[in-house]
Amino acid sequence: MFKLTRTLCISVASCSFMLAGCDKSSDTSTTPTPTTESTPNAPASGLDELAITSTSKVLVEIGATELVLAIKGGLEPNTMLLVDIDHAGGPVPETIRLWVGVESGEGALKSKADAHGNHWHGHADCPAEISDSDALWIEIQDSDGTRTATVVPLD
Repeated sequence: MFKLTRTLCISVASCSFMLAGCDKSSDTSTTPTPTTESTPNAPASGLDELAITSTSKVLVEIGATELVLAIKGGLEPNTMLLVDIDHAGGPVPETIRLWVGVESGEGALKSKADAHGNHWHGHADCPAEISDSDALWIEIQDSDGTRTATVVPLD
């Protein structure tokens, strides 16, 4: 019984100290100020993808499948392209992959887009050095495992 009483007293005292130190007043009149400045065509770095404000919309045909891509960002070293993909026609792909590099994908970091019904979200990481032969590529995989890739034109 003594241990239970002592534990209860210690718990009550600890909660009292924590609540006494809580400052319940808050100033709702201030507006948070952004820590980064958003400029068109600004490259993303780290978690700063929201700073990208330029978006390109592209219709891409891969075999019999048509996809509409909304691409945020540009081909700049050490940046990330954010891509929203909508199914526009033809067979719905099972899997969509994106990368920046050459058609074979050799040396590129491929990423798989997340599916939400007939809509996908994906990204492609740009390498530290971009050559004239590097481009954004999209690959679809159908239900029987057949993969088809095409280059995505960027403005």
